[in-house]
Amino acid sequence: MWVQNFEQWFTGQIGPLEAFVMALLLGIVGLYLVAKWREYVLAGRRAEYDVDTFAAQMGEAGLNRELARAVYEYLQEVQMVPFPMLPGDALYEKLGMTAGDVEETVYDLLVRTGRVLLPGQLTSPPETLEELVRYIQTSPLAAKSITR
Repeated sequence: MWVQNFEQWFTGQIGPLEAFVMALLLGIVGLYLVAKWREYVLAGRRAEYDVDTFAAQMGEAGLNRELARAVYEYLQEVQMVPFPMLPGDALYEKLGMTAGDVEETVYDLLVRTGRVLLPGQLTSPPETLEELVRYIQTSPLAAKSITR
């Protein structure tokens, strides 16, 4: 008996349930399309920018160009930033990184560039690309061990 009642109840819910699921899916697709459109617009506006212009701008700010190049390439390859980046781009808002992404990026870049994190050195995470490059540059180089 309860099976028939359940079947009647469930068939009465299919209409509202379908509408809810459809609205949810449309919302997800809409957010995805907005994000892709944003990436497309940024890529178009920044078509003349690349790793070379980024490194040059960072060099003008007194930062190591090769280090800036390494940060740029890391972000495109590992964090998969799909558009050209500028030194003032916010890591969280513009690049869509999370706190975990930023922490992982800092540690990976320190290792890749042969640098070390001193205790207490990272009091607050970098918020822009320029701050990230500056942070990596000011981190001391790792001591090379001598083997006999």
